[in-house]
Amino acid sequence: GHPDVEQPCKSSVRTWSPNSAVNQHTVPPACPEPQGCYLQLEFRYPLTPESLTVWMTFVSPDWDSSGAVNDIKLLTISGKNISLGPQNVFCDIPLTIKLDAGQVGEEVYGIQIYTLDEHLEIDAAMLSSVPHSTLCAGCKPIQYKVVRDPPFQSGSPVVISNLSRRFVDTELSDRTTYTYQVVVVSGTEESEPSPTLVYVSGSGYCGDGIIQIDLGEECDDMNKINGDGCSLFCLQELSFNCVDEPSRCYFHDGDGVCEEFEQMTSIKDCGVYTPKGFLDQWASNVSVSHHSDQQCPGWVVIGQPAATQMCRTKVIDLNDGISQYAWYPCTANFPYSHMTPTIFWLKAYFSQPMVAAAVLVHLVTDGTYYLDQKQETIGVQLFDTKEQSHDLGVHVLSCRNNPLIIPVIHDLSHPFYHTQAVLISFSSQFVAISGVALRSFHNFDPITISSCQRGQTYSPAEQSCVHYSCEATDCQKLEIENARLNCTSGGWYNGAQCNVSCKTGYILQVQRDDDLSKNQMESSITMTCTDGKWNKQVTCEPVDCGVPDQYHVYPATFNCSEGTTFGKKCSFTCRPPALLKGNNSNLTCMEDGLWSFPEALCELMCRAPSIVPNADLQTTRCREDKHKVGSFCKYKCKPGYHVPGSSRKARKYVKERAFKIQCTQDGTWLPGACVPVTCDPPPSKFHGLYQCSNGFQFNSECRIKCEDDDMQSGRGSNVIHCRKDGTWSGSFHLCREMQGQCTLPTQLNSHLKLQCPGSYGIGAECTTSCLDHSHEPILLRVNETVQDIQHWMNPQRVKSVVCTAGLKWYPHPSLIHCVKGCEPFMGDNYCDSINNRAFCNYDGGDCCASTVKTKKVTPFPMSCDLQGECACRDPNAQEHNQKDLRSFSLG
Repeated sequence: GHPDVEQPCKSSVRTWSPNSAVNQHTVPPACPEPQGCYLQLEFRYPLTPESLTVWMTFVSPDWDSSGAVNDIKLLTISGKNISLGPQNVFCDIPLTIKLDAGQVGEEVYGIQIYTLDEHLEIDAAMLSSVPHSTLCAGCKPIQYKVVRDPPFQSGSPVVISNLSRRFVDTELSDRTTYTYQVVVVSGTEESEPSPTLVYVSGSGYCGDGIIQIDLGEECDDMNKINGDGCSLFCLQELSFNCVDEPSRCYFHDGDGVCEEFEQMTSIKDCGVYTPKGFLDQWASNVSVSHHSDQQCPGWVVIGQPAATQMCRTKVIDLNDGISQYAWYPCTANFPYSHMTPTIFWLKAYFSQPMVAAAVLVHLVTDGTYYLDQKQETIGVQLFDTKEQSHDLGVHVLSCRNNPLIIPVIHDLSHPFYHTQAVLISFSSQFVAISGVALRSFHNFDPITISSCQRGQTYSPAEQSCVHYSCEATDCQKLEIENARLNCTSGGWYNGAQCNVSCKTGYILQVQRDDDLSKNQMESSITMTCTDGKWNKQVTCEPVDCGVPDQYHVYPATFNCSEGTTFGKKCSFTCRPPALLKGNNSNLTCMEDGLWSFPEALCELMCRAPSIVPNADLQTTRCREDKHKVGSFCKYKCKPGYHVPGSSRKARKYVKERAFKIQCTQDGTWLPGACVPVTCDPPPSKFHGLYQCSNGFQFNSECRIKCEDDDMQSGRGSNVIHCRKDGTWSGSFHLCREMQGQCTLPTQLNSHLKLQCPGSYGIGAECTTSCLDHSHEPILLRVNETVQDIQHWMNPQRVKSVVCTAGLKWYPHPSLIHCVKGCEPFMGDNYCDSINNRAFCNYDGGDCCASTVKTKKVTPFPMSCDLQGECACRDPNAQEHNQKDLRSFSLG
């Protein structure tokens, strides 16, 4: 039946799964390799398919999208099994496979889906036929019946027959609960009612742009589309962060900005997370059990790991590319490794021996093999400065727990030790390690603390034992520039306190123990004299306004030679063609860290527009210089010329000739032009017989010379003129000597078919078509073939050829070829590679983010390369514009 799982990506009882009928306590589920488990589905009506859609609503987390389904077979009525191979599946997007008519040219009655994932859940499958299927001959248009409780005022359900499939209920009362169901109507048959939609009039809902926390919403971007950061159910999607209402979601992982909420999760943006109070030291040298300078050098483990590499599981093999940023035992003899188990090891050395708090192991692969379900483990040992080993036990590897953090527990009955090396051992040759770190305490050394003698105490600042005295010692007089001091009376004795606040335009900066100068958010701070020293180091630094933002005065360049701190001045000069309006071009850094409001501005102006050929300027003031942004200049094309792109049929001709250009924000004029009026070519049967003085443009004269051309013959001369309204002054007539028939075309290109009437006389027309219905006839130049067509070419479609008065076919059949036509999927928000060409209008804009409705390109098939066949090729898309010609608003 139809798909009926309400919550994708979660296990459901409405699906089939290999382990759905297995008792977990008696029979362990298993899908034996290499085929695995399979589900065979049969359809009521065999048909020749154009596409197959399968709803797979749950995939085990142990499998990635490319490994769960290892084959799909089509079962034909002739007994063939057509394999479609492995497929990429996603639990929230149905799998749709477009089928090639050349590959599947017969009726299919069923499918088999093979999987190695015993937890895979399949909801439904659908075969879609090729066009003009005989099964659809008796189909009725589908209508939708909306049933409401309480009922509508008419007492009967509302029937929707429009293609938009939208219904707006206007019969609502405030704070009333309504339930809706939809029934599909086809002829006299009706479907089962849809699941119930409950709505309380006046309350919020998913898709209204307001986050309803009580309804479990985490975001609301005013649509119900997955993949844009806010899901169909208004839940924030993985690796996205959403802000504001309506929600604006962005993909934060890998954008180069380390935000506070991703400090502990995003290695790409923030690096490996180190908790406060600890210090991570990466390996300075390594030695390994299996080494090759070209294939698997051990030195790649030295230093911090590459943040762009993600951990992979269940790998088939480890290619040479991994060796650029991770080490694995590439020289091991794999075919015999199961017969003689080998222990592989990596030993990492550290330049500064420290008391270890934890060991970090950064993985690129976790040791699991494609055909093996067993998880790999590693053994870890520490080596101290006396070369004594300390065992940390055995630990399980998993990409879900990467990097692996192994805490070091110290036995307090034994002395602390400094670790100088870590030994990692394992038995799987599919373990790849990109980094090893030793985590220690920051500004805290247990060994040094335990060595402090009587009369000494540990100093975190100096990281050593220092002498202390029980006698009170006075401090030096406190002097801080640009600060106001309020100290206790009686001098600078031990225990004296001073309250420090900075003067206007200055901020407190306190020297912390980690030697980093940080802004003190409070307006004042208290310092205490302790043992002859003030307990804090405080300065009052001037507020820094930074370089002025480019839009503070736009468009301008700034000169801040004095600096950008409190009281300093920056001057600005306007960038041409902008002109300074005002006298004071200086900005001052204020006490709040902001620049003063400018007393002058840079006003963008346009010069007088250049002459537009074949056009008369209608606006007199436009002959002067200095035009404000947004101002217009009106033009009118001269007789015989019109504005390009205008249609003579759609509007009156006088409006075609008038146009205006606008002064844009960058000081240039939007372009305008006048092109000659052109007439349509004379009928095709006269092709090659007439000569024109200036093509088909205005005032051009076209003539056919007849042998009996005589003014006294009564027929007049065979001459026509192109008039200024784009029509001809008359029409050609056949000369008396123009008689006969064209010969039947024989030199046809392969796959081309002509259908001609009974005779081949002058004016006879033969329709063109291709043997393959998925192809279209097009016109190419001499010696040009279909293989020469590039994606930016848009060859002319040919519907017919005509026998001309010269007894030749036009266009010549030998120049007509058959090319793959456009699939009927343009403008469906999926970038179909077969349609990504000028001939198909670049798939209706689906392959460019600036033209697709969802503003995110989704390739079809998913394997289509966004830098290759599914790249943005449309030359008119914003991605290829050198200048953003945004219109100026006067509002």
